[in-house]
Amino acid sequence: MIDEQYIKSLPLTTNKIEVIFDQDAFFSKYAIVSYYGTNKESKNLAYEQFADKPCLSVTGIRARWGNLRFPETRFFILAKKGDEAEVLNSLRDYDFVSSKYDTLEEYDDKLKMRIIASLAINSLGKKKSNKMMYNDGSLLVCDDKNFNVPKSRKELVCLKIEVNEYMNLIARTTSFSNPSSYKELSKRKNCVFHVGKDVGGYLWEGQSVKPIVIREVKNDGYNLQELYVQKKKYSNNKNNVPYWPYNKENYTHGKLFVIWQIVQLVNESFNGVVIIKFCDFNVLHYDECRSGKEMMLFMQNYLDGRTIFIEDPFKTDYSKSIAKQFKNEARIIIGDNLLFTEKPSGNDMVVKLCEPREKEQSQTYYTQSLERLSHSGNALQHIIISGNEKDDAIDKASARRILIELLVKDSLVKGNLPVQLTRLIQKWTFYRYKINNGTVHGASFFVNTKGDIAIQEYGLGQNRLGDDFESFVQNNLNYYDCDKIRGARDYMAMKRNGNVYLIIDTDEIPILDVSQINDAYDDVVNRGETIALFKRKSNNEAHKYLRGYIGFHLWKSDGIDGESNGSYSYISGTNSENMQITQGTKMDKMPRARRIFILHQENPSTVEAEIMEIVEMLKFGFGRWNELMTYPFPFKFLQEYLDNVCETVFSKHWKEITYSGEL
Repeated sequence: MIDEQYIKSLPLTTNKIEVIFDQDAFFSKYAIVSYYGTNKESKNLAYEQFADKPCLSVTGIRARWGNLRFPETRFFILAKKGDEAEVLNSLRDYDFVSSKYDTLEEYDDKLKMRIIASLAINSLGKKKSNKMMYNDGSLLVCDDKNFNVPKSRKELVCLKIEVNEYMNLIARTTSFSNPSSYKELSKRKNCVFHVGKDVGGYLWEGQSVKPIVIREVKNDGYNLQELYVQKKKYSNNKNNVPYWPYNKENYTHGKLFVIWQIVQLVNESFNGVVIIKFCDFNVLHYDECRSGKEMMLFMQNYLDGRTIFIEDPFKTDYSKSIAKQFKNEARIIIGDNLLFTEKPSGNDMVVKLCEPREKEQSQTYYTQSLERLSHSGNALQHIIISGNEKDDAIDKASARRILIELLVKDSLVKGNLPVQLTRLIQKWTFYRYKINNGTVHGASFFVNTKGDIAIQEYGLGQNRLGDDFESFVQNNLNYYDCDKIRGARDYMAMKRNGNVYLIIDTDEIPILDVSQINDAYDDVVNRGETIALFKRKSNNEAHKYLRGYIGFHLWKSDGIDGESNGSYSYISGTNSENMQITQGTKMDKMPRARRIFILHQENPSTVEAEIMEIVEMLKFGFGRWNELMTYPFPFKFLQEYLDNVCETVFSKHWKEITYSGEL
């Protein structure tokens, strides 16, 4: 039995930071010099130009400065009081650089705190004998276990620590490898790194990774095994530093303990002049919805008596075996009333077997069916077969996913939504769009009381011309500070009763209590406890250690203009039954929060009820099985629709539409 009141009584801590800044004390000890490039070709300075200058740290902050319409990066240099003149004079040697002493008074509080926090964090990697900076000055750290990446990878895996525009402290995985030859070293000599000073404390110990100046490359002049360039050795695999490896020998070698240690080191280093704290939030709503049972009934009802035609252009024994696997698994899931036909007819759903889609191939079985929604008026789902039995095998989970995709596509083809979904989104309009080269491409989605789907396209005509961005935002979202929501995102907006909501991923994640986790591991190591204690339901142990990771949490956050409690945030976490906490497993990723910004209000009294309607729209299994969705379910239908139209119009998937790429 879930004790919701107990769970709601616990503060939800996230990586959103609060910065306490004693301005008078700070500027009595330190000074800041800021600069930016006035020449488009020279927006940045090579940091070797600061190698002999007495600076403590540098940060590059991308934001909209003053009256600028578009964001740009400006740089801030932290120096000891008295050293700022030397730093400033060194910048005055460059005609394309505008620089000044900066007291930060002209910036709003949020931007000011972001600058201060970034300078303080980046200073942790500095060493007196090595004043080089990396790129925008960000702190790069590694550790002696290489964050548990297998030694066979032969890569240096690091975390890049940054404070983003929403004041979230984030740690991104960055991979390095040794130069393969002196020729490569010569080619990359302006961006070569080595392991620098020790960084750490009682929570985690590691090292900073710093660039070095290589002015001339001579064979045998360097040990290539001690130098690194920013590249992956194996491009087909993605390194990822886990949030929390559960093994009792390695549990500190993940993002969680690194982030906590960085905050602790800043607070110790600046001794009360700058203090960084993670923010706590009061939970408004908690839920542990398990969508699997209802989703299964929903699928069975929808597909009862329906017919699937498997189109197999290969007609080999292997392809026939894949088709048979899917048939068997699909019948186990749905039952014998799901029919399969050997000959196509007008009302079938179609599953087509295809080879992998390779860029160099102009004609494949996949490209021959790009116009999927117009494929004889049938829902069409591809199964890609590569010839690798392990990769191609159809198990229960993959068959279930194929059936879910067919259900979505069939609803779109028929232009009608099932009644279970229709009743949840009455009077709502949904918008999903991207900005490409200044114009909008996307669509809106609306359903009437009978479930009839109405979709309006934006910028998806055969002429490939997008809609004007500002007109789109003003006319559809009733929002006029358009540049605040102009960016390289897959935007999702919703409208009801004149109220307009925008859902954004801000890279906000829960931050677990490392003190409690440390104490628990002490029991594991010294008192015979097992790490299964972290997921025990008795005495609410799971929520004590994993709050934010399990279940659904809703809370209030800052609004789009920084107003207190002006928006809502939510996390669709993991169901406790799905957790595997053993010595051999790890928490790879922490579920990210989504922020619901309120762009426009005509009926403020209905906002709270509409937020709870949005929560109900997450309780379907169109995403992770048996868990809440990350976004309301209509955006899944919009994604599928946009994917098909973009393949037809642009020969691209929806995910391949980028902010500045060609269409």
